[in-house]
Amino acid sequence: MDSFEGSPKKIQVFMIPFFATGHLIPMADLARLLAAHPNVEPTIVTTPANADLIRPSLASDVADKTVRILTYPFPPVGLPPGVENLSTAPSDESWRVDKAARLSQSTHDLLLQDHKPDAIISDVQFWWTTQIANELSIPRLTSHPIGIFPQVVMKNLF
Repeated sequence: MDSFEGSPKKIQVFMIPFFATGHLIPMADLARLLAAHPNVEPTIVTTPANADLIRPSLASDVADKTVRILTYPFPPVGLPPGVENLSTAPSDESWRVDKAARLSQSTHDLLLQDHKPDAIISDVQFWWTTQIANELSIPRLTSHPIGIFPQVVMKNLF
């Protein structure tokens, strides 16, 4: 690691969760675990309403275990202002949240190119972050919060 005046360089990890509470909360929990390491600075990259959803759990951390939040606008997909999550979208409009996720690609690319983190942990729905990670020559890990057993069951059912 590079050092500056004897202290190691902090590793910037950008974490990009999908717009669903069941994806945001595990990503926030992981960010808190990473923040416990003195040389890791996790940043959750999400939309304003989703940031508001996880902010209370992150605020309970002590000052030296900070998880930063970087917000970007929720893509316009015909949902009312502040509806940026599967749990707040009407069930017959949930497809709009998926559409917003797909429309986030160019924003994610720009944010990652501008900030140049050392690593990316992104939700499985944001598959395109693999390409930008390759371009930036940084590691990219996939977050898939449903767990391995449900994945095995689904794979074998379909």
